[in-house]
Amino acid sequence: MHQKLGTRKRNANANTEWPDPPLVAGVGNTRASFLVRFAFAVRLPVFLVPSFLRGLRGGDVAAGVVVALSASGIAHAESSLGGLLHLTWTAPDQCPTQARLEAQVADLLGGPTEAASHVRASARAWRGEDAIWHVELHTQTGPTTGERRVDGETCQAIADATALILAVAVDPEAVAARAAPEVVPETPRWDPTHVPSPVVVTPGPVVETAPPLPAVPAPTPPDVPLPWHGAVMVVAGLDAGTLPRTATWFGAGVTGSRGSLRLEARAVLLSEQTTHLRTPSSAGGDFDLTAAGITLCQAVRMRAPTLDLCGGLEAGLFRARGFGVTDPSKADPLWLSITPGVVGTWPLGSAFSLRLEASGGIPLKRPGFDLDPYGQVHRASPVTGRLSFGPQLHFQ
Repeated sequence: MHQKLGTRKRNANANTEWPDPPLVAGVGNTRASFLVRFAFAVRLPVFLVPSFLRGLRGGDVAAGVVVALSASGIAHAESSLGGLLHLTWTAPDQCPTQARLEAQVADLLGGPTEAASHVRASARAWRGEDAIWHVELHTQTGPTTGERRVDGETCQAIADATALILAVAVDPEAVAARAAPEVVPETPRWDPTHVPSPVVVTPGPVVETAPPLPAVPAPTPPDVPLPWHGAVMVVAGLDAGTLPRTATWFGAGVTGSRGSLRLEARAVLLSEQTTHLRTPSSAGGDFDLTAAGITLCQAVRMRAPTLDLCGGLEAGLFRARGFGVTDPSKADPLWLSITPGVVGTWPLGSAFSLRLEASGGIPLKRPGFDLDPYGQVHRASPVTGRLSFGPQLHFQ
């Protein structure tokens, strides 16, 4: 579709021109188990503790579970996990680092069994106004997603609880094997002077045993829907193919994410450009674009920095004004384009992040602009490209 920007009248008289510390389960007189310490320290609900751990005695768990994060343990965490856990840990400076948390998960697993699952997780820790520490944990195991929230008196306490939940999500059998105490039979000493006493078997009364009571299933925790997280973004960048030359553009919008999906809406403005015809050079046109778009993104990498694949639709007005002819005019045709792209995000704390985006455009409406009788002044390319970056402010 071509838009006429003006007509030159053939009139000879017309001459007018328009211008943290390690956790060790109790040994000796202290028989408090690892899980009991968590239950009091982080107020962990009972249903979050795996059933195979609830059945062990405090002393047995205490003797079997030792969470000691030494330098060698941290260095060995990545190889021990074997790529089973992809974690994004966001927390203040006084909290354990992500490397220390992954090392604690690796120590709880000991060695993953064949039943291990690949888990993607993101956790954010903060201290509330009531001086209580909180952590919000999102996990994805295959198509299944989940969310947990744990409170505690210290950041170390909620980090310990997060490590336990992640270890159970990766491989519950490995955690059970790690927690079960190893029983070593005691070898009897040989005594040459010992004479075994004779064994006397006395028949006793027959006792009838009552049938066992049926097992009561553990309560199933209710399904908690994943919450929505929002952000406000401001971006700037370059556009090639829409206007006559490479143009600067600016945008602002909002995003809403839930799990691995994110929905974005934003407004876009391409700064005005002027182009001239070769013959005559005094004739030409001014062009700019104002548009709005909506985009749906799917996370393909949830660890920082995150990576999303996106696709959307953009619509707006492509404004053009002709000059250098006797009767200049203007046109505002519809602009419509499909916008695939890739978005990377780097966290700069718990509330801010830096966004880098590379996207393309496939115009569905590609108007052309003509000056009569000189011909076409400009028409957008069949494929366009954009590059942008800017900050994001996150909120819940």
